[in-house]
Amino acid sequence: MTLQDEGGTEAKVDSGPTTDSDDPRKDLYEATREMHERLHAHPRLAPLTSAEITLSSYRRALMPLFGLHARADRLLVPQPALGEPPRSPRADLLVEDLVSLGEAPAAVAAIPEMDELPDPPDPDGRLGVRYVVDGSWKGGRTLLGIVSAALGVDGERGARFLAGGGRDLLGEWSALHARMRERLATPAARATAVATARATFVALERWVARWDSDPALSALGAPATDPREAPR
Repeated sequence: MTLQDEGGTEAKVDSGPTTDSDDPRKDLYEATREMHERLHAHPRLAPLTSAEITLSSYRRALMPLFGLHARADRLLVPQPALGEPPRSPRADLLVEDLVSLGEAPAAVAAIPEMDELPDPPDPDGRLGVRYVVDGSWKGGRTLLGIVSAALGVDGERGARFLAGGGRDLLGEWSALHARMRERLATPAARATAVATARATFVALERWVARWDSDPALSALGAPATDPREAPR
């Protein structure tokens, strides 16, 4: 996932298309692009691409992302027997961000994991999940600029997740890309990865929607202290 148009106040969501027909990312991108854009347009996540983002809307966006990555960090631990490349955890960075933004540690601990994240047993399916979950780091750098300018957070405090927390996410993504090219060389393998990537986006859409429809989830998070949110 990438976010382009860095010069504007609104960043257009894109997934980094490739013109190489032998690159499995091309099939994955084309099969999930509409779902990806729809997800990022959801009212809970859309503020991340806006210069008008507020502290409360920022925290509201981070909460479901924590639920996603808490689950992913458990399910996507690399399995050497499957030839899977390294993967750094991400959920701990979201915990640090939420606490630094004023959330009580107990409130963060109460955020549930995204229980519908696909957990395929086969290596091709796992690559499809990782394409969606791990590819999101690329857009974080653009989002970091938007959020930093609007809220004053940075890679040291409040936006460690978007900044990558000092982890070699580029190196990990490059290794994952190499593994995808090696493993998803056949139509059948690509079809499995594409189906799982699409299932991951479907689950993500349901998960984000739950944060508005489920009273228990909607109630999570204390009001932010933001001058732009004060009564006028």
